[in-house]
Order: sequence, then structure tokens, then C-alpha cells
Amino acid sequence: MGHILVVDDEKSIRNTLSRFLGNDGHEVKVAGDAEEAIKLFHSFDFDAVITDIVMPKHTGMDLLKLFKAADPDVPVVMMTGEPTVETAAGSVRAGAFDYLTKPIVKETVLETIKKTIIEKKEKVKLKNHIFHSQKMETIGLLTGGIVHDFNNILFPIIGYTQLAAGDAEPGSKLHSYLTEVLVGTKRAGDLVRRILSLTRKTEKEVRPVRVKLVLAEVLKLLRATVPATVKIDQNINSDSMVLGDLIQIHQVIMNLCTNAVHAMNRNHGKLSVALEDEVFEKETSFIFSTLKPGAYVKLTVSDNGLGISDEILCNIFNPYFTTKGPDAGTGIGLSVVSDIVKGLKGDIAVKSEVGKGTEFSIYFPVGKSNNKPAPQSQEDIQSGVARILFVDDEEQIVSIGKLILEKFGYKVTTLTSSSDALKLYKENPAAFDIVITDLHMPEITGEELAREMVAIRPDLPIIICTGYIKEIKGEWAEIDAIKAIVQKPLMGKELARIINNIIDNTSHENINMEVNNIN
Repeated sequence: MGHILVVDDEKSIRNTLSRFLGNDGHEVKVAGDAEEAIKLFHSFDFDAVITDIVMPKHTGMDLLKLFKAADPDVPVVMMTGEPTVETAAGSVRAGAFDYLTKPIVKETVLETIKKTIIEKKEKVKLKNHIFHSQKMETIGLLTGGIVHDFNNILFPIIGYTQLAAGDAEPGSKLHSYLTEVLVGTKRAGDLVRRILSLTRKTEKEVRPVRVKLVLAEVLKLLRATVPATVKIDQNINSDSMVLGDLIQIHQVIMNLCTNAVHAMNRNHGKLSVALEDEVFEKETSFIFSTLKPGAYVKLTVSDNGLGISDEILCNIFNPYFTTKGPDAGTGIGLSVVSDIVKGLKGDIAVKSEVGKGTEFSIYFPVGKSNNKPAPQSQEDIQSGVARILFVDDEEQIVSIGKLILEKFGYKVTTLTSSSDALKLYKENPAAFDIVITDLHMPEITGEELAREMVAIRPDLPIIICTGYIKEIKGEWAEIDAIKAIVQKPLMGKELARIINNIIDNTSHENINMEVNNIN
């Protein structure tokens, strides 16, 4: 029910409306003039206002304008005993929700107020949704900038570590320590990609994913974060691959596991996670799903927590539906899980009993590996003789890039100014065999630099480097001269391999496929 303000200079009208609305369960405040109405309006949060139009001193139209200026979302219903087309049209133009005539009809008033309350709730819901979207967009922009800077920081760390590991004696403690540093930096690069995927609509990278490896990583993170009172049991009996986006599959598993931990309310409990293969010979139906015949990887996440009642269970996949407190969640997690699983042509089954716990079963269709050959080791990469122009506005990046590529035999010229790079190139376009350029730079962007250079020499191979996943699929990426698009942080041996592939006339598509598998 709602909180209603009634404004009328006639006491009998005020009392009648108050009685109608009060008997219907609404909380009603009344005012006999504009001054009293304004005071009440600023003292309480009203769901709707009913005001007479004709009143002494200040009219209902005056109040309508004041109320809408103070709270644009509050519905105001105008009421008069002298209806005219002009007053009705004027009320609507001024922002009134509805227009009633005296004498008052109880059913009409109650139905109108019911509509106003629904209208306000929908407006507030939409407003909150827009605000949330804008907030996430802002966070996404901020995160994108942080990721870009973080990738630039990671590159010299990776590069110098690789150089140091190359100089260290194989099998020595120093070599093993440096190898672990490289593993850590690789994980850091993966982490920022996941953060970015939560805040921006990034392109999915669909490829065969071994679910047990993703699950193992999630469980490792959970052990470090869940309360010690929660026991984690695991039963992993599947080595199958799923054709999908690794980050999205990670998101599904993490969301289900954290929800399960939350359901145990930090009390003593058990989180059970299982992974197994299952084959359906015919179409199989569950409470929420219907699966086609075929082979599936079944992920089961269960807890012995609070459980979910039947009336709530039917809503859990609806966007923004949540039973958590205002500071505990947004209600978008399971909706995202459902969208991801359905997008992978899988489905979800849920079983729950209040007081005993909940079990989610996720079915991912088994995908086939593309059986690509294993990457070459650093020793397999042949030394090159190409002349390379390396352009990036970060001094550390071009410095380590030069050191790494020269170690592979390339002759490297580095510049931190894209305008200087273009000027140097124009002086002698034949002086370079390959150009490596960052995408985002002051003065001239990597895209603009590529277009300018190609206009002079169409056969020039160009490698674009970027820290923004979203832009890997930009329209500019279709420029024929761009032979590879590399996501930061760059790994030295992978970059050298890409250069070798370009020199050996490897196709554009194959190079991009390999680059996408670096991270």
C-alpha cells in the first residue's frame, strides 16, 4: 500500500478521501491549503498526491509544478468540481498523472491510486536500472584505463624476467625462481582480463576449454577466501572439453560457488563440487531445462545451507531478483549464469529444500579440440634478420621490446612518438620490413599510423598491440596490412614467433588465431 497526500480546501472532501484510502490500506496525510501541503510534502516521502485544482491563494496547478520540481517521479492526480477541456489538457501538459472530477467515486479513486503507485514503482525501478548501467559503464571506462596501465607495467616485468631466465643456468634455483615469476605475471594478465569482462561487454573468445582446469582454479581461490567453518569437497571425474569462453565458464563456476557459501550464512557447512561426464540418449527434461541428446560435462554445485522455497525458486534466474540485503548483492548473478549456459547450448537443473540446502547442476555440451600443434619452445624460434620499427609511447615497453627482439637477431628501431615514427618512415619507407605499433598513443593513434604507412607502401606488414580486449575486433582490424593483433602484456617469444610467421608468409587468420591463444 502507499503513502498518499490529499490536498483540498473542503474538509468533507479531505475526510471522504482519507476514509476511502485508509480503508483500502493506504497511509494518508491531509492538507487544507497550499502552505500546509508544501510543508507535508517536504516532510514525508509520498507515493502519490491528490490535489484540488481550485483553491484560495495557490491553485492546484501551482502545487503540481512545485511537487514535480521537487520530485519528478511522484505521480500527482488533479481533482476538480468544475471540469473543462482546458483544465484537463493543462493538467496533463503540466505533468499530472490523471484528472478526476467531483463528486468523488470511491472505485475510481482507488483504481487511480493503484495505478499511480505502480507507475512510481516502475519509474523508480527503471531509474535505478539506468543509474546502475551508467555506474557500470563508468566503472568499465575506469577499469579499462587501469587495465591498459597495468598491462604496460607487466610488459617490462615479463620481458626482463624472460631475459634473466634466459641467462640463468637451466635447472638452477635462480632459473626456477624466474620461471615462477613468469607464471605469476601470466596469471596477472589473465586476471585483468577477467576484471574487464565483468565491467564491459567484451568479445567472447570461443575455444575448447577443459572445465576441470577452470574448476581447479576457482576452488583454489575459494579456499583462500571462504570462512574456515565451510568445508569444500570436490569430486572431479571429467577431462572433457567445452567449446566456449574461458572467462565466462570461470564466471559461472565462481558465481554458483560463492552463492552456495553465502547460503550457509558463514555457519558450519559443506560446499560440494563435482564434475563428471554424462550422455543422454534422448531428450531429457528437468524442472528448468530440456537437454538434447548428446554428451555433456555435468558440473554440480551443492550446499547444505538455507535452501530455497518453491515460490522463490521460480524467480531465481530473473534479472535483479534477490533475497539478499541491499549491501549483499544485486540479483544479477544467476541471471548471468543462465544467459551464459544457454548461450553455450547447455542448461541448468535446480533442486532445493528449505533448511536442507540447494543443488545446481550445469550441463555443458562436450566440444571437440581443434587439435592445433603445440607451440614451439623458445629454442625452436629461428633467429631473424628483419628490420623492425617498434612504436609505443611507453619508454619501458620499447626498451625491453628492443632488447628481446635483438636477442632473436632482429634489427630494431624504437620511438615513443608516433608522429616522429611517421616522419622517419616517410623519409625512407623501404628501411623497415615490419612495424609494431601500440594502438592508443597521443598525437597519432596506431590505427592512423597504420593507415598513413600503408597509403605509402601497401605491402608493409604491421603488428598492432593493445591492452583493450574489446578493440581486437574493431573495423580497423580488417586493414589488409595488419597481419597480427597482439594483446598486452606481450610475451617476448610469442612476439618473435609472430614475426617469424609473418616473414614466412603465414596467413592473417592463422596468426590471429595464435595470438588469441597467448592469454
